[in-house]
Amino acid sequence: MKNTAPAPQRRCSTCGEWKPELEFADKSHPSGFRGRCGECIRLERRATRPTPAVSRMLSAARSRAKSRGLPFTIEAGDISMPETCPVLHIPLATGERDNAPSLDRIVPRLGYVPGNVIVISQRANRIKNDATPQELYDIAEFFAAIERGAPPPRRT
Repeated sequence: MKNTAPAPQRRCSTCGEWKPELEFADKSHPSGFRGRCGECIRLERRATRPTPAVSRMLSAARSRAKSRGLPFTIEAGDISMPETCPVLHIPLATGERDNAPSLDRIVPRLGYVPGNVIVISQRANRIKNDATPQELYDIAEFFAAIERGAPPPRRT
């Protein structure tokens, strides 16, 4: 004779659904069960896992920081990945040289610390590479004048 008794059920503390008790099994938990179902735990892990692009940027930045003797205290959560470059307003896309996301130090000497990094396009990072803000302004002013048909500004 088959056992027709329904399987014991538990309610997930995250999604609120009633599911078979086996979905809550956890040998390390004192009661043998956790409060959240396996599906909710997997979804949370997937959502908090850094994207491959963020992982690559972190790894490369860690290596650069070590070779240059710079502080490195950032984690994946410190990196916000925009869809477009905040500098040039072009879409960020991995695998494309100019549009590839690049981790930039806002103040280079401070290193890779929370609040001092931003994701911009590879192109914007190359343009900014070793220029000062004044040099970037001078370049923009120079070419804007040429575009307007005016003589380029002269510095004395």
